[in-house]
Amino acid sequence: MFQGFTDETIGFLWGIRMNNSREWFADHKKDYQKHLYEPMKALSAEVSEEMREECRAYGLAPKVARIYRDARRIHGKGPYKESLWFVLQKPAEDWTSTPAFYFEVMPTGYEYGMGFYASRPIQMEVYRRRILRDPGELEALARRLN
Repeated sequence: MFQGFTDETIGFLWGIRMNNSREWFADHKKDYQKHLYEPMKALSAEVSEEMREECRAYGLAPKVARIYRDARRIHGKGPYKESLWFVLQKPAEDWTSTPAFYFEVMPTGYEYGMGFYASRPIQMEVYRRRILRDPGELEALARRLN
């Protein structure tokens, strides 16, 4: 059951931002598990349960991100991300071609919404064309979500 994020959660996130190294993380891995990863897992499960009908209808499943950066994208940054998020997304084979709901916590706050990771620019163009072809469909969805 999600009990909320604590001062220790934010403290860990600031710690990783200021000390982004394998040594620091190894010394604080239990803090990561207890104050960040486990609460995020609990929150993702609760949000998924609240959206049970929608998740089932659209095939969405919760997934908590990894704290480890992709080694190909470090570019002078440390090996760990300075935030953690979960998404409600389609199964692995579809995740780059469909929008996903997300929640992210970082040292300076949090954000949530609906995002889209287009691995190919043409995917966004396909969505734009579909919206232009029938804008009423998107408007109806927006009204339903409100």
